[in-house]
Amino acid sequence: DNVGFDITMGQYNAKDYNVAIELCDMLINNSYENPNVYIFMAVAQGELNNNDKMLEYLQIGREKYPDNKDLIDNHINAYIKLNREEEIIDQIKDMAKLYNEQVDYKYLLGNLYSNIESQIYSVDSAVNYYNQVIDIDPNHVDSYYNMGIMYYNIASELSKQAGELGFD
Repeated sequence: DNVGFDITMGQYNAKDYNVAIELCDMLINNSYENPNVYIFMAVAQGELNNNDKMLEYLQIGREKYPDNKDLIDNHINAYIKLNREEEIIDQIKDMAKLYNEQVDYKYLLGNLYSNIESQIYSVDSAVNYYNQVIDIDPNHVDSYYNMGIMYYNIASELSKQAGELGFD
């Protein structure tokens, strides 16, 4: 019934993650079918830095509810939180194709590729995805801004390198 789920949601919202985990575990063991139980369980595990458990519950939820957008988004966000975006990038690209007329996933891809600290850093890919966002929404200020910041950082690094060359 929904009473157990409502209590679990209350504990989750109160940030009582240990109790939320116990309640989610009870719901799962009693075959309560709702994708949010896996999301709550994963987020609670993540808040307690049980990252392997967080990913495990997201994966189980994705296997049970493969088309649930909230589970997919939480799965993507978990990998990004853990700086493991290279492991999830193909799924983000799939979502960008599936939601082709929306900017969210394309913008996320632009941000991931423009992050100089990322293992997937690629100026060309970032520009490609930011331009796709701008094609859909020419007023998407954040895409213009982030591209500008990316180019500014590149120019700053080149200027620094040039300054270290000396005048010889």
